[in-house]
Amino acid sequence: MKIYRLLLLFSLTCLPVQPAIAQSDAVLIGFDGAFGLANATSATAIERGILIAIDEINRSGGVLDGRPLKLVSRDNRSVTARGIRNLKNFNEMPDMVAMFVGRFSPVALESIGLAHKMKMILLDPWAAADAIIDNGFHPNYAFRLSLKDSLAMPAMFQHALDKDIRRIALLLPNTSWGRSNLNAADRYQLGSRLPQIAGMEWYPAATIPETAQGRCRSYHLRLQRQRSGYPRPGSGFIAVGSAYTDNQSLGRYRRNIREPGKRRAG
Repeated sequence: MKIYRLLLLFSLTCLPVQPAIAQSDAVLIGFDGAFGLANATSATAIERGILIAIDEINRSGGVLDGRPLKLVSRDNRSVTARGIRNLKNFNEMPDMVAMFVGRFSPVALESIGLAHKMKMILLDPWAAADAIIDNGFHPNYAFRLSLKDSLAMPAMFQHALDKDIRRIALLLPNTSWGRSNLNAADRYQLGSRLPQIAGMEWYPAATIPETAQGRCRSYHLRLQRQRSGYPRPGSGFIAVGSAYTDNQSLGRYRRNIREPGKRRAG
């Protein structure tokens, strides 16, 4: 939790000088996470990390002449409009000094402009889109505590090269996070010709509930089109940018895809 503590303390150093306030008044830290998303655990994990860091800071004497930190959490259910509503709600709290964003880049990206207009400090412990931090604002109120797409995509490409794979197909969600992944792949290609991007397809983001069977069928058709471009089965690599629910559907359906000329055991 040392990194959480450092990020919290650093955010407090960015605050303007305020009139004297009673030491018992808590300094508020907001967290906008996808608590209500089915089967998601990222928001709970981030919240627990923040609470542990806050407890350590408070046990050490608090901040700003002994004031304790206090976390205020809100649920956005991975919906950008809810994230904006939560940001506005945080901004109305007089003792709120900073807000943590959650896992989902589209929600965080949507909050960037308004947060800077409000001069609200944004702390990013998970969402990976580069533009959350590289946002063009000066001064920049957003700070990263996570991996980013421009580091993750080259690592995936290098892993493919280590396996002697020279052709990659990209399967990405049609969201701002998917576009961030594509930008990272394009930047990698400017400095390296291998592995070659042999194809790219978008898949619908899970913004509208679908049956598991329909989602798997959608994945299957896209995978078949990607694989058809290779000179032989197995000669390429599919790099997938997806949320955990998409990974589950994709993984289940991939087990049922037969290689040409092979029979499935059992």
